[in-house]
Amino acid sequence: MAGFWPLHDRTMPLATARQTLAGAGAAAPGRLAALLDLEPEAIALAAALLRRGVEEATIEASARAARDAGATIARLGVERGLLAPAAGVEESRAPPPLLRAFGADAEVRRSRGEQLSKLRVLLLKGDVLAPDEARWFAVVSRTRPSLADAQVPPFPDRALTGLLEAEANVGEVRPSLELQAAKRASRLGVKARILASEGGRGAVADDDEMERRAIRLLIEEASACYREDRYDGALAVARRALDAAEGRRDLELEIKSRTACARALYMLGDKKAALKESASILALAEDPGRRAEMERADVAWDVANAYRMCAEAGRFLTATPIADLFAALDAGEAYVRRIGRPGWRAGFLKVRSDLLAALGRVEEAIGFAEEGLALMQRDGSGPGPTLACHRWSLGGLLRQQQRFEEAAVHYQAALDAPASSPYDRKVAIQGLARCALARGDAAAGLRHAREAVRLAEGMGDDNLAPALEVLVDAHIAAEDWPSARSAADRMLERARRLRNENRLYFALRAAADVVLGAGDTGRARALLDEAAPLAEALDRQRGGTTGFRDEIEARRKRLA
Repeated sequence: MAGFWPLHDRTMPLATARQTLAGAGAAAPGRLAALLDLEPEAIALAAALLRRGVEEATIEASARAARDAGATIARLGVERGLLAPAAGVEESRAPPPLLRAFGADAEVRRSRGEQLSKLRVLLLKGDVLAPDEARWFAVVSRTRPSLADAQVPPFPDRALTGLLEAEANVGEVRPSLELQAAKRASRLGVKARILASEGGRGAVADDDEMERRAIRLLIEEASACYREDRYDGALAVARRALDAAEGRRDLELEIKSRTACARALYMLGDKKAALKESASILALAEDPGRRAEMERADVAWDVANAYRMCAEAGRFLTATPIADLFAALDAGEAYVRRIGRPGWRAGFLKVRSDLLAALGRVEEAIGFAEEGLALMQRDGSGPGPTLACHRWSLGGLLRQQQRFEEAAVHYQAALDAPASSPYDRKVAIQGLARCALARGDAAAGLRHAREAVRLAEGMGDDNLAPALEVLVDAHIAAEDWPSARSAADRMLERARRLRNENRLYFALRAAADVVLGAGDTGRARALLDEAAPLAEALDRQRGGTTGFRDEIEARRKRLA
């Protein structure tokens, strides 16, 4: 974007940072680079200060004591005559450290406020802003400094301004900007604090250890994104961690990075890629020469999760027979017993219940789901589902058996669970919608369905599609065919993007139900023709124990 810093949200490679600072005279360039959070512009400013004769100890002390080391170095640069404090700040065109250092200056705030007011007047009059003015207005009006919250950087950094290039609709920019600002605020100085606190204030970590810590920070950030249901962000950060870990040939960090990738990929709907990452971990775990190494406490959680994930992801791939997936669960349960963590079986029991339900053995599945829930309530640890997930999963099985009141109790318990995530709440609300529709309460079903869709927005196509399916059924129950078709079309569009036969089948079936109800037999025939081979694939995957093909044939009879 003209006049703004490009989006790259990167750090300077450690070797480059050390070379830059050492060339300027730093005696401990690696430590100083880490204290500056490896921010390229901050390191360039520090090197310039060193060349100006500022002592390294002064720069290091300033950075070590600061919440935002880059901004502190920018202020030091102004004090020493290296930078002009107002240069480019008003227009958000200064280097990010300088923006963060002086963006909240009263005079700058006043000037920016005047400019915003002028542009607002033009907009109210109906005038069209020039492209550069429109971009500046979109960024600045959404990221003005907040006097009440000093944790959020006062001006957009490189990541914030660059988001506008990816957002065609300015009205959709705001949530992304706020998330990025919060994310940036939470990361400021983290690396510096770790290096400053571990091993004493004067300890010097070697380059190898600093790189390990940097990769760990990426893995922690990916986990934070995952917990907040920001799966795209989790995957992007996890892949950066994996690239770095593979380059080091560091087994522990590679495994943890692959775990982070697999979890994000699964939630984004790429089950095949999630399975591949998990299988890569198991290939190491099942190597006889690495057995002891793969049972270490620092990787045991990840190995156990990989066994579980192979079965969890595999059930969505029609080329993988459901019956073959029990072997991964058996091996995983044997692994957790061998390492003395039998409480970790809860996640395996939940997946085992899912597989049995897929084979039509629902009563048997309920038994395993109840055992997994009880174990989770006692132990509360291990890889896999949350307590809320165990609750709504059991609710879903009870609902399949027409035990709607019992199912609703578990769905509500999932909603009430203290640690339930937006994803958990979304699935639980979908279940409540299904229960309401089953008892003939179309209004409550529609209300719950709309709330589920609202929660699913932003979680990715794989999470939105099931919520839309419930919304389709709610509109059908209300005989609102235009709304049902709109929701079905959107669901089908999302399912096609996923390229997952499982999701596509249910989207085609939902769309066919809508057009059949509306009397559009031509469209219904085309949808059923497309769904038929998918139904056969799902039945084959389940060993012929299910009736997806029968579902399609029953709908074909309505065409006559």
